[in-house]
Amino acid sequence: MGYVQGHHLSYCYQCRATYGLPAERGFIGRVFNNESHYQLRLLTIVSIIATVYSWTYYLVRYSNANMNSADKFYFNYIPLIFYLFSGAYMVMHYWSLFAFYQKNIVADTGSDESNTLVRFILICGDSVFLSEKKTNSGEFEPGKEVFDTPFVQKYYFRQHLGEQDAYGIFSKMIGRDVKFELRFLYENQNINGNSNIFHFLCQIDRRSAIEHAGVGGTWYGQAQLGRLFDARMVDVMLAGEIRRVSQMANAYKAYDSNGKRLYQVRHYRPSFTFKELMHLDVDFNDPTWLFVAEDNEDSRFFKIRRFFKKYVGGFDM
Repeated sequence: MGYVQGHHLSYCYQCRATYGLPAERGFIGRVFNNESHYQLRLLTIVSIIATVYSWTYYLVRYSNANMNSADKFYFNYIPLIFYLFSGAYMVMHYWSLFAFYQKNIVADTGSDESNTLVRFILICGDSVFLSEKKTNSGEFEPGKEVFDTPFVQKYYFRQHLGEQDAYGIFSKMIGRDVKFELRFLYENQNINGNSNIFHFLCQIDRRSAIEHAGVGGTWYGQAQLGRLFDARMVDVMLAGEIRRVSQMANAYKAYDSNGKRLYQVRHYRPSFTFKELMHLDVDFNDPTWLFVAEDNEDSRFFKIRRFFKKYVGGFDM
């Protein structure tokens, strides 16, 4: 069931809401994400094989008269052999994985080092300013050309970062003469609580305002950005930011905080634009709207889940 539901499991989107997407949890977060899928896939395959051979033997060879040695071998020992072989295989898999990454991964921004990452997404109208970069050695595809915001700063760990401080940081990046609006989007931190990422959105009135800022990059409209997404040329961190804010914005416009439709149109999907984010009355740091985006009146078994949450308490399907 976990493999079929994937990221739609309640536990999965609670984790994403609290700690961010795998890309925002550093290299180890991406490893855990990939390996959880791998383990579930392996477990599903082994379970299917065991089910097929057990039922095949039961229907073709098994006799209800007595339990002979062949029956004991098929029903008792073969599952044990499967378990031991799969356990040995996983030990070898993770040992080789550990040896490879210990040798090849030289740096990881999501390590145990205490730090704070501050990211600014710059927009003008419905366009976003991006620059091309190569993924570093801590990525799964090192050296790949991707597009990301060029406005990123790393500091020693800071528990809080106010909008006034963020305004000063971004002002130094693009020039103090450039006028812009700034909005805090959300913060996420690792499980240990010693590293965090602050995400901000900035807006300027004219694209030409940053021509003399000394920052290389290009403006991309939403259609162009969509093509970059399809080509998998958007940095995983930026992709996670855009998906999060777009999901929350659309959920806010289509449902109330309990997941009920605001408009009596099934599967209604409102339009999404960058420029509306600056003044949309929704708290992107509140995970409520992430939950609503996943669990709403247009999702399967919504009323059943609501019934259990109301009368049973704490039960999530």
